[in-house]
Amino acid sequence: MRDLATCFGEHAVKVSDSYCSGSSSSSSPATHRSVLTAVSSLYSITLSTHKRLLIRLTWLNNPPCFALSFADGHHFPPSTTPSDPSKNHIKKKKGSRSFDQGDSKINAVWDLSSAKYAPGGSEPVSDFFVAVIVDAREHAVIAGDKMPFFCGGSPAESAMVARKEEVVGLTNYSTKARFCEVGLDHEITIRLRESEMAMFVDRKRVVFVESLQWNFRGCQTVFIEGLPVDVMWDVHDWRFNESSGRSVILFRRRSELKSRLWMEEKELEEKETKWDDKNRFSLLVSASKSFI
Repeated sequence: MRDLATCFGEHAVKVSDSYCSGSSSSSSPATHRSVLTAVSSLYSITLSTHKRLLIRLTWLNNPPCFALSFADGHHFPPSTTPSDPSKNHIKKKKGSRSFDQGDSKINAVWDLSSAKYAPGGSEPVSDFFVAVIVDAREHAVIAGDKMPFFCGGSPAESAMVARKEEVVGLTNYSTKARFCEVGLDHEITIRLRESEMAMFVDRKRVVFVESLQWNFRGCQTVFIEGLPVDVMWDVHDWRFNESSGRSVILFRRRSELKSRLWMEEKELEEKETKWDDKNRFSLLVSASKSFI
């Protein structure tokens, strides 16, 4: 894939000031024919010592399991393909496991024994938890709605800062995202056809791209709850490469309206592995036409 900082070429599309609270010229599609194969969420844990710990939690469909990986500071090493074998894959419904990260000892505990799942999904939606205990002193629930019992220690500050969803068959695909900690969950729907693409936020169309044979890469700024969110797409392989048909769509909140577009600064893979206090959340949808 080309360096995405070059996507503002003569065939790229850039449109600003598209408000999701405005009227829609097209209703959101009602049918969903995509298959979600993996979900990876990145959490930031801030300890009382001001040390920051990053935790990547990945849910896999085949085989059904989840995986945990860790990093210190603001940077996360590029991950391998989630479907690759990994010693960190966990299949047990309930248990604990210890990890060493730098000079910290991390205990992960989880309970999926009564978890409820969305149809066809591997990520639980209720009645579960995944939590971590750092150096036996501080703890945080990184996913789930059940509250485990912690014996001693103090709660650490935690937040989800990025989410990646891997999809097969990006025809009509819907997901939810929250772009600030005190904001609302918004439904995001992506509709990708052979010659056009549309994106919806809460069933209101905010992005519409025609002639994908020319406009296969581009960026548009939309406003969600008054916050500027840059939407980037690269569907070149989906449009021209029948063997892989890969496409990438990224929603990322900008720190402020007058700041530069994130894609003018770093390429996609690097931005996916970095996070700072000003950019609170990003959603990456990576899709292919068929199972590879």
